[in-house]
Amino acid sequence: MRLAVVAAAALAAAAARGQGYDVHATTPILGAIWALPYAVSDTGAVSGQLGGVSEPFYYTTREGMRGMGFWPPGAFFPFSMDRFGAVYVGFAGNGGSVKWTPEHGYTEFAPPEGTRVQIEGCSPSGLSAGWARPYGSSRAWAVAYDRSMNLRPLELPGADLVFAQDVSDSGQAVGFFVYRVGGANRGVVWSPSGQPTFVAPPSGLKWLELFQIDASDRAYGMAGSLSESRTFRLRPGGAFENVPPLAGVMGYNLRDVNDLGYMAHLASFWNGREAAAITRPDLSTVLLQDLVVDPGGWDLRAAEAMNNKGQVVGWGYLNGVYAGYIATPRSLRAVPAFAVPAGGLPARVAPGTLAEHDGRGARLVPGLDGTAQVELEARVGAVPHFLWVEADVEGPRSRPLEAHVEFYDWRQGRWSPRERSSTEVEGAASLQCVAHVATGPLVGPGGLVRARLTLRPDAAHGPWDALLDRAAIVWVPR
Repeated sequence: MRLAVVAAAALAAAAARGQGYDVHATTPILGAIWALPYAVSDTGAVSGQLGGVSEPFYYTTREGMRGMGFWPPGAFFPFSMDRFGAVYVGFAGNGGSVKWTPEHGYTEFAPPEGTRVQIEGCSPSGLSAGWARPYGSSRAWAVAYDRSMNLRPLELPGADLVFAQDVSDSGQAVGFFVYRVGGANRGVVWSPSGQPTFVAPPSGLKWLELFQIDASDRAYGMAGSLSESRTFRLRPGGAFENVPPLAGVMGYNLRDVNDLGYMAHLASFWNGREAAAITRPDLSTVLLQDLVVDPGGWDLRAAEAMNNKGQVVGWGYLNGVYAGYIATPRSLRAVPAFAVPAGGLPARVAPGTLAEHDGRGARLVPGLDGTAQVELEARVGAVPHFLWVEADVEGPRSRPLEAHVEFYDWRQGRWSPRERSSTEVEGAASLQCVAHVATGPLVGPGGLVRARLTLRPDAAHGPWDALLDRAAIVWVPR
């Protein structure tokens, strides 16, 4: 099946070009019998669990499949990560929660005294939310953590069981609570300052739970009664917007919402069938199976997560055998290495970035968020004095693009907000995006330096693409 028209302009353009999805299995490693993915970042990093060995895994286009190693007190389930795939969070088999990074390994979230904490969600920039429960008690209260893992209680007076489920970069959190009298669940939204707002179910329904929040602080959840269940979106002003079910669908089990408001589900049919489904921002829903160009024996049962580039991870059956999968839009193609100017070091363009090669160069195609990214790597022989990225880009002549370059800070384990440079591209242009004075944190193991080039329109525009003919990291030694 071909990709249908989607609300976002970028995917509408992809549909017009006849592009769909390719599906690949998440290959088990370390003797596992399957690899079940839970989350996917905008860089294409994937986290999940290895079946049969109980070890978590992560996947990147640079390193392939890797085990995270074991969390000594118990198994670790990495259900969420930040936008760049640099921080993975989840809960552990010992009843606690931990953060894992490739550079520093495991770090446990410090719970309130006398409790254990379970992290449920992580914002794109690394804020976390969940709940804490005292040992030997049936009570629970909501908690949040900042990027440095400092605790911030989320108050809700009068409730005994309170569960935060997700948090946005603004600090707004969502979840649900249960009063002992009546026992019906109600939704709750906490403002960035921690002020709670109750969310009651619509008329005729008994319970309501909020699970997800997007970058526009729209909340998502489920509500129902003994006879029905609805998936909905809640706007900041309080308006409910139900997700209409497809023909034959009994309901949707909401698994994830990306920053742009795309929902990933497991759709349950009245006849007992299950299928992976995606709901767009206009609240229309499509089965992921119908977007796959060559199914090749796949039966996609659940969409566990979707990033802002359109990639989906989940599980299904491949020729009747249980397997995890990564579904990738055909606009997200690997980029070959580019020529390097005199005086520069060889730079490798990471595969899996937003580009296609058409003979003249790499055609950069934006994802759902309207941006296209290319990652570069180079090895330097010593700590350099200056770093910069040179690139030849041919952008659309009718609409300028903003080009941003960021360098990876190895000490902090994230892309540095300080080491970045911006310029404008209109038509054909040669870029020289210079970083500030480079010190030790930008040079990683073995002299490795990483840079990321991001292109986006300088204002709201329709579909666009650009050609990248050459890209390189250049450095000047001290």
